Amino acid sequence: MEKSRVIKVAPNERGYHIFYFLLKGAPVDLLKKIHLTNAKGDRMPWTDFNYLKTGGDLSEAHDVDGWDGKEGVLKTLKALKFSEEEIDAVWRCVAAILLLG
Repeated sequence: MEKSRVIKVAPNERGYHIFYFLLKGAPVDLLKKIHLTNAKGDRMPWTDFNYLKTGGDLSEAHDVDGWDGKEGVLKTLKALKFSEEEIDAVWRCVAAILLLG
């Protein structure tokens, strides 16, 4: 990943789309498992993450579709024959990057 795009997003731009796809599109059960929910168990907004809060935003529908839409990241990983364990590892890595911020 391009380090500058992870740690500081230019105004009116976004960090990597995968961050938003995960935060807005993933089921809450997955987000709980990878520690991306608040104390009430609700999904955390992207503005709660230091690496993302300086950037802009797109519609929630865009990010939900990017997660599990016709050409969403989840379907793509499955089409590429990633195992469930490998897919879980990807989400844990993405969550770790967000939480490090």
